[in-house]
Amino acid sequence: MKQVFKFWIRSLDKNGKPNQPNVESYNHYLRANYMTGASPADLLDLVASMEDYGLSPNTASFNFVLKAIHNSRELDAAQKLLHRSLFYPFYSLHHFVYS
Repeated sequence: MKQVFKFWIRSLDKNGKPNQPNVESYNHYLRANYMTGASPADLLDLVASMEDYGLSPNTASFNFVLKAIHNSRELDAAQKLLHRSLFYPFYSLHHFVYS
C-alpha cells in the first residue's frame, strides 16, 4: 500500500505537476492501513509524515490511531497520546511519536 501511495505522489497530475496529498487523501491512506491491520506505531508514523507535506492531522486522522490502539489493547499508549494532545497541542507530532 505504501508503494502505491508513494507512486501516486510521484506521478504527475493533468497539468504536469506532482500530485500533492491533502488531509482527505491522507485519511483515506490511514483508513486503508488501519483496515489492513497496521499497528498503532505504523499509523502514528503515517500521521507524523503528514507534516512532510505541510499538512496537519485532523480528528479523523487521530481517530484511526486511537482505534488501532484500542484494538491492540495498548491503553497506556492511548492515554499518552490523549494527554499529550490535550496539554501540548502546538508541539510537532514528531515530538509525540519519537519522544
